[in-house]
Amino acid sequence: MHSARSPPKGAHRTYGLHTTKEKVGFCPPSKTTENLLLTLCKEIKMMRMKQLCCTAILVPLVGQAAPVAELATKKALTLEVAKQIAAASGRFARKNQWNVVIAIVDDGGHLVYFERMDRVQTGSIQVAIQKAKTAAAFKRPTKVFEEAVAEGRTVLLGLPGGMPFEGGVPITVKGQVIGAVGVSGVTAQQDGMIAQAGVDAMPKILGR
Repeated sequence: MHSARSPPKGAHRTYGLHTTKEKVGFCPPSKTTENLLLTLCKEIKMMRMKQLCCTAILVPLVGQAAPVAELATKKALTLEVAKQIAAASGRFARKNQWNVVIAIVDDGGHLVYFERMDRVQTGSIQVAIQKAKTAAAFKRPTKVFEEAVAEGRTVLLGLPGGMPFEGGVPITVKGQVIGAVGVSGVTAQQDGMIAQAGVDAMPKILGR
């Protein structure tokens, strides 16, 4: 039996093929190691600075909401208003003993109200509707096109959806076209007067 004894002072311990000293002291880092540590510290510092910069840029962007899209607000022609406009035009026509067709369309040119008086030529039906559509689509009285054609601008005769005869007048509320009146049955000038009478009644119809 062998007794455990401490090796003599200054002796070496052997483990396999490696020999270490019993007393191990602190070995200061070399210059190369020190340079590597300094470089590593600088790189870590730079990475942190980049992270802070990215955070400063991204945080405000995250907090900003996307631009909100808004729908336009507009007045719409109602059936009741269309009826009253037609009634005003009708009163003016009957006062002058003019039998006509009165068509009221919305801002898209779609028929809202239609009135055909007795003994009116059937050809005036489509003419009145087309006059109203033209005034609504081009946002101006059809008289403008008639005058332009009379002055020689015959190219307007080929205008898609255009009716170059007086009798179509847009219905405007606060500068916004909400529809139009089209009249046919008498002379173009008389048709225009009847249509204008209906539009002129708008303030009274709306209580203004």
